[in-house]
Amino acid sequence: MLHRPSLVVALSISLSLVAACGDDGGGGGTIDAPVGGIDAAIDGALPDADPSLAPLIGTWNRAPEADQSTGFPTITFRADGTTATTPTGPADGTYLVPAPGRLKLLPTGQQPIETDFVIGNPSPNPHLILTAFLPQGTVNGLVGTWKNSTISGTTPSTTTMVVRADLTGTLSFTGPSGSTDMVGTWASESTGFAFTTTSPAATYHFRPIGTQAIGYLLFVKA
Repeated sequence: MLHRPSLVVALSISLSLVAACGDDGGGGGTIDAPVGGIDAAIDGALPDADPSLAPLIGTWNRAPEADQSTGFPTITFRADGTTATTPTGPADGTYLVPAPGRLKLLPTGQQPIETDFVIGNPSPNPHLILTAFLPQGTVNGLVGTWKNSTISGTTPSTTTMVVRADLTGTLSFTGPSGSTDMVGTWASESTGFAFTTTSPAATYHFRPIGTQAIGYLLFVKA
């Protein structure tokens, strides 16, 4: 059975976070590559930091346009490869960027989790989607197929959101035990769209970064 937080809870628990259960408001801004040089604008960057970490470095707060009941309020990625869930708190673990657009979190004492991420760079506030759903083929605005791939420990899973022009949709979860589909309808919101299912009853508030990704764990750079 697919629960709304199948990805959110896995990510939140593995980060030792509280209250896990999500449009950047900036439209289709340019997307920061997950690799590249470190520039002076990156918070706390060190000259010898792994350049693949550079786009993430700094503190990210849950975006005002995100569902405030989903996920966690803040996360900090440091240049030394550690993470914290408050800007000045102790390290919760470490993180890696094993491939462009992939984030691997290694929380202390818990199993690692690897998932897709996207950073949009609309001026002046970059936005970050964790557990990002990426477009599969051509999408028309929000309409199309979007997929997230996550590895929890050593167990891979995918979650796919199909958004149709007739205002229906399907959210599918595929893991080692098979696949589960949740059907429903979607409606535009000022900053994205809400997908509502009836069995089980749930509503998911997806927020886009242009046509690069959708997701419900949306953050803005502090």
